[in-house]
Amino acid sequence: MKTFSKISLIFIVLFSLSCNSGKVDENEVLNKIMNLCGEKETVQKIKDQKQVWSIHDSKGNNLKCFYFYKRPNKFKMQIITMDGNPLLLTIYDGNKGINKIFGETHIMTQTELNEYRITILTWLDKFSVYQKKDFNFIKNIKDDDKEYLVFDVTDEFKQKHRIYVNSETKTIDIIEESHIDIISKQPSARKIVTKSYTKIENVTYPQEVVVQDVNESNQVANNARFLKLESVFNNINIEDSEFDIDAIIKEDTK
Repeated sequence: MKTFSKISLIFIVLFSLSCNSGKVDENEVLNKIMNLCGEKETVQKIKDQKQVWSIHDSKGNNLKCFYFYKRPNKFKMQIITMDGNPLLLTIYDGNKGINKIFGETHIMTQTELNEYRITILTWLDKFSVYQKKDFNFIKNIKDDDKEYLVFDVTDEFKQKHRIYVNSETKTIDIIEESHIDIISKQPSARKIVTKSYTKIENVTYPQEVVVQDVNESNQVANNARFLKLESVFNNINIEDSEFDIDAIIKEDTK
């Protein structure tokens, strides 16, 4: 189950936007990120959303993942087997959160809540949750015949992650981050690589994403999870009851 225990800032990747290519420098890239590549008004019209992803994990399991978002700050994630058995349920209602793993419910710690606050705000308004001063340009690198501008980004809780912006497409193709493991509650590291993008209702979403754990020696472990976006549903009137944490806790205590 640890395969699915690291889920926080992947939503930054899930909603990184494509831009037109051109002459590249760090200021130009930053301006495009902060301006959401001209799609901010489109994104702000999305009041709630459901995403459906297929997952192929390191053990060869084929799973389904459902993400639910509702403004201003509600999020829900479900991972189930292909025959419908629940594996993981995560809910964040803007104030508190839970992770339910194999039927056992865990209340989120304050550190986890901080992560989810950033996760949701980043999805809702992309990098507008950050200030331009929060981006620290590190270097240019070339990897796999692609050139990247590398930035360290600091959130409001002083947590850092590193992003790699493709100099040709202006997309954030790679994210390296530290976050809290759902099961162990300990800090962990991962690398998220976006392989391809797709455009849905004038918003560009990553279509194929690879998530890899990183060990203490900063080496990628051999347990990659492959995610593929299947569908996106906007403004489908998701009910608040989908995010009712108290109802789940009450049910557990019966």
